[in-house]
Amino acid sequence: MATIDIKKQHALGQGLAQTRAEALASYLSSDLGFHTNSDGDQIFVEAKSGKFKGTTGSIRSSISDIHIDLTVPPDSHAEALSTKISAKLADLLGDDKKLVG
Repeated sequence: MATIDIKKQHALGQGLAQTRAEALASYLSSDLGFHTNSDGDQIFVEAKSGKFKGTTGSIRSSISDIHIDLTVPPDSHAEALSTKISAKLADLLGDDKKLVG
């Protein structure tokens, strides 16, 4: 199993960070076929079919960062998924000069 662990710091505040995390989950659902389930500031994701089948994990937002933590089966293209998530997260967070890292 491979692990995708992406943590992006921001200066957006908790409310806007949660909105961006939800938008990332929506992208995973609509574009990549993931199922999502929210529980407060944590969104659980799972790919039950498709290219990334068997991938599970979560997206968590906080006042200072958005953290994506996924477990990807060996044959489920972890590098491609990581690239897609990183690009979408960068798009959602924008090129805000206030971003920390």
